[in-house]
Amino acid sequence: MRSHPCEGESETESMKLLISAYACEPNRGSEPGVGWEWATRLAARHEVTVITRSNNQVAIANELAAGTATGKPQFIYVDLPDFFLRLKKRGILPVSLYYLLWQLTARIAVHSRMREFDLVHHVTFNGFRFPGAWWKTPIPVVLGPLGGGSIASSSYRSCFGSCFGSRLFSEWLRGLSVRCWRLNPWTLASLLSSDAVLAVGREMAERFAKLGIQADLMLETAVPAALEAEPKNVQACDRKDFLLVGNLEPWKAWQIAFDAFAAAVAGGMNGHRLVVIGTGQQLAEAKTRAVELGLEQDIEFAGLLPREPLWERMRNARGLVFSSVRDTSGNAALEAMAAACPVICFKHQGVAWMTDDNCAIRIDPGEWESSVEGFAKGMIALAGDDVLVETLGKAGRKRAMEEFSWEAKIRKVERIYQRVTGLADSASDEDGDL
Repeated sequence: MRSHPCEGESETESMKLLISAYACEPNRGSEPGVGWEWATRLAARHEVTVITRSNNQVAIANELAAGTATGKPQFIYVDLPDFFLRLKKRGILPVSLYYLLWQLTARIAVHSRMREFDLVHHVTFNGFRFPGAWWKTPIPVVLGPLGGGSIASSSYRSCFGSCFGSRLFSEWLRGLSVRCWRLNPWTLASLLSSDAVLAVGREMAERFAKLGIQADLMLETAVPAALEAEPKNVQACDRKDFLLVGNLEPWKAWQIAFDAFAAAVAGGMNGHRLVVIGTGQQLAEAKTRAVELGLEQDIEFAGLLPREPLWERMRNARGLVFSSVRDTSGNAALEAMAAACPVICFKHQGVAWMTDDNCAIRIDPGEWESSVEGFAKGMIALAGDDVLVETLGKAGRKRAMEEFSWEAKIRKVERIYQRVTGLADSASDEDGDL
């Protein structure tokens, strides 16, 4: 076997890894980008084969041909019959069920080749209720980082529409599924037959502990490579825009951000805009709400942006408003921190672990009115204090790079690989939480 040196550590044995990445695509944010980073970062040190979907194939081939990838993994493309895809696009087949069928198909596709690999690592999607179909394999299994256990507080029910609406009912069903997770045979089979489980945050780790599983803590994402370089210094006095980044979906609670921005303006905050970057199923509702608030000139809908222009906006922003009431962590918050952009967020779920009080203005979740007031006060504070903007931005950048870099993540997961394959003893991990 080849060996690859890790910074500050002894050499690590090269392994043959099978990576399960339903979402894996270069130059994308969220889960596709995470899957791509896992694949290429590991391929720089190990022999990696990734099983994913063929809709990613052209983008992957182009990126590998360009020679810009950190490493060059091999790919196995697996798809369900077109019939299932058509049902999914028409909304007849739920995405979650389509994903489960794909996982079973992927497992069948590589069944005869399993012994070619040292281990299989399931990386995307990261929902803990359906973490792949890798039970009873002849090789070790690593799952995660797994999240998806967050539930929106009843205080924010209005984000999902009326009491009899389909959105609220869907959210209720999801919450019920999360609460009753130990009744799900798929979840139990996957978790109990795994050799290592990575949990996104202590809440998830405590959930797994109820099954007697000692999970390793790891954030599901990390700072993208393009954000690792030190950002140019943008004076706080030149930063005007507050950003709301992400698709306008019910759980993102954009209504809180809008109401808070309106309250901040009413409270005397002048000369600042709220820029919405994203689309989503509630885009029309959001535009209507901006008009109702009398803020159609102060709220800009910028649509979807490629990653580089998005990050440039972050570097020049007064702050990121991250109002999500249900998120495993939130890629936008980490990217803002890496771009030295202050974050205003709830102090709950994954983002509470990702941030601290030195780099973010964090609002305790509670009733709707108090949440809106908290976000409004956060915006007013940043709008009126250039020093605070500079201080929070620099602290966020430092925390992101020290705690949530891909280099640190890969070093930690390699030690887990060594542990489950017997290449290293199970000595305690001194790296902390990534």
